[in-house]
Amino acid sequence: MNFQTTKKERWGYFLFCLGFPVFNNFVGGYVSLFMTDAGIAAGAAAIILGLAQIWDGINDPVFGTIVDKKPFKSGKFKPWTLIASILMPLLTILLFALPTGLPTGWKIAWAAVFYILFTTAYDTGDVPIFGVIGAMTDDQKERHYLTGRRTLAGVIIIAVVTVAAPALYSSIGWGWTGLLMALLGGALMFPFHRVLVERNEPKADEKMTVRQMVKAIAKNKYLLVFYLAVICCSVTNTVQGVLPYAARYLLGSDSYTTLLYLCVLLPTLIFTLFLSKLTQKIDKFDLLYISVAGTMVTSLISYFVGYSSVTMVLVMMMIRGLFFGPLVILLYVFTVDMIEYGQFKTGERIEGVALAFQTFSSKVASGFTSMFMLGVLAAFHFVEGGEVVQPESAYKGIWMLFTLLPCIGYAISLVLFRFYKLRDKDVQVMIRANAGEITREEAEAQLSRKY
Repeated sequence: MNFQTTKKERWGYFLFCLGFPVFNNFVGGYVSLFMTDAGIAAGAAAIILGLAQIWDGINDPVFGTIVDKKPFKSGKFKPWTLIASILMPLLTILLFALPTGLPTGWKIAWAAVFYILFTTAYDTGDVPIFGVIGAMTDDQKERHYLTGRRTLAGVIIIAVVTVAAPALYSSIGWGWTGLLMALLGGALMFPFHRVLVERNEPKADEKMTVRQMVKAIAKNKYLLVFYLAVICCSVTNTVQGVLPYAARYLLGSDSYTTLLYLCVLLPTLIFTLFLSKLTQKIDKFDLLYISVAGTMVTSLISYFVGYSSVTMVLVMMMIRGLFFGPLVILLYVFTVDMIEYGQFKTGERIEGVALAFQTFSSKVASGFTSMFMLGVLAAFHFVEGGEVVQPESAYKGIWMLFTLLPCIGYAISLVLFRFYKLRDKDVQVMIRANAGEITREEAEAQLSRKY
C-alpha cells in the first residue's frame, strides 16, 4: 500500500527543512570565525570545535536507539521536531551572546559549554529531518519528491544565510546576528509538528541493545563503506569553513563571502530544481561520483590559478560550484536506500540507528575538519582578533585550505565509493519486498545483481 502525504504535511516539512538548516549553515559556517574574532586563538578554537563535534558524533548512535524505541506516544519523530524547534534557537542565542569583555579563559569556557550543548542537541532535528520521510510515506517517488523539497529548502536557506550573515555580523555584531538567525530558524521549524502524520510504521526492533545496534550496522556493508567514503571526503573538505577567511584576508572584504557562496549556490539551485528529473535518467550514485571527481580537478586548477585576481577567483569558484554544489547535496541522500537494503537483507529495520550513523559520520568528520582547518591556520601563524594584518604564511595557509588540501579526501573517497554497489532501481524492488507487495524470491529475480 502506498501512503500519500497531504499538502499541509508537505508544506510543513518544507518549512521545517527551511528552518533547521539555518542553524547548521549559520553556526556551522561561521562559528570558527566568530571564535577567532572574539579573541580565541585558532588552536583553542580547533580543540573546542573538534572535541564537541566528535563527542556529538559518538553520542549519535545512543540518540538513534532512543528514537527507535519510540519513547513518546505521539510518534517516533513528531515530538523531536517540536523539541528541536525550541532547543536549537535557545542554544544559538546563548552561544553568540558571548560577552566581549570577559577574560580569554572565560571566553573559551563560554564558547566550549554552549557549543557542546548546541552540537549535542542538534540530533533532535537532524535525525527527524531525514528519517521522517520514511514514516510519512512508503512510496519511492513521493520519497524522492520530499527529498527534493528538503534539498530545495536547504539551498534556499543557504542563500539567505549566505547573503544575510556577513552583512549582519559586520554591521550589528555577532550577538544580534545570532538572535535574528535563531528566531528565523525556530519560527520556520515550529509548525511542522502540528501537521505531521506518521502513517507508515514498519516493524522495528524497539528493544535493541548497544551490542545489537553495532551488529546491525556491521551487517549493512553499504552503510559502512559509503559513510567511510563520506568521512574521508569530508575531513579535508575545508572549503566552506575557510571561505569567510578567504573572503576577508585574501580578497580583502567580508562582502566577498556572499559572492563566493553564491558562486556555489547558483549551480546548486539549478541542480536541485532538476534533481528529480535527473535521477529518473541517471542513477544518483553516478551523479555523486562525477561530482567528487569534478570537484577535485577544479580545486587543483584553482590552486595554481591563485588569488591575485578577484575576478579569476570568482570565476574558478563558479566552475568548482558546478561540481561542489551537487556534491554537498548528494552526500546525504542515500541513507534511506541503505535502510531498505538492511531490512531486505536482515529483516530488521533500524531507521533511527542508521540515521544516527549518518549524523555520527558527518559530525565526526566535521569535528576532524574543524581541527584540521584551525590547526593548519595555527601552524601557519594565523593571528586572532578580527580585523588584523596577517603574516604572509597565514595567507598561504588559507589558500591551501581553500583549494589544494581538500583534494586529499576527494581522491581517497573516489576509491572507496567504487565498493558501493546499491542502485536506485534495485532499491525500489527492495521497498516492495519489505512492504510485502512481492515475495523475497520474486524480488531476488528482479534485482540487477546479487546483494
